[in-house]
Amino acid sequence: MANINKTIQLEFQINQADYDRIVDASGGDSVVAFKGLAEFFYHSYANGGLMLRPNDLARMSKSAGRPIRTAVEVSELVEKGASVKDGKNVFQLALDPSVLPVFEETAKTMGWTMDQLMQDCVNQIVDQGWLYVMSPGNKLIQLSDVDRQWLEGYLGTPNFYGADVVKKLREFVGPK
Repeated sequence: MANINKTIQLEFQINQADYDRIVDASGGDSVVAFKGLAEFFYHSYANGGLMLRPNDLARMSKSAGRPIRTAVEVSELVEKGASVKDGKNVFQLALDPSVLPVFEETAKTMGWTMDQLMQDCVNQIVDQGWLYVMSPGNKLIQLSDVDRQWLEGYLGTPNFYGADVVKKLREFVGPK
């Protein structure tokens, strides 16, 4: 069956304040405003998009403790709720309050955030082989500080993993 473009004519009631907001946002042309809005909505919805009702967005904003204004913010909050960021698992730590000042001072002295310090602690556990004391060992590649700094710059993050290095190598070298 051929793909045929359809022209749809709609008629609906809208209050004057909503009409004015939509037309003003489009530069004053009501035809452009409503045609663009309808095309954006149908294209997004037909391709798996989702429209949120104002009360749903208000509920999400209340839960987040701040206004949510973009789809990117919604995605970030969903990732946070699922304990995932940039495709990596994120964990929450509960530190003994008696040691918290030591960690905070260490992070401050190093010019790091607490998240960076905690990531470095986990990296030290792995680098020193402590992780494998109770579980089977894995082959580790030791890096000098210079090599680690170069990889951080190349990968664009101070928090990278072996999988990140291999992914970049595969992009550069290609499949084996």
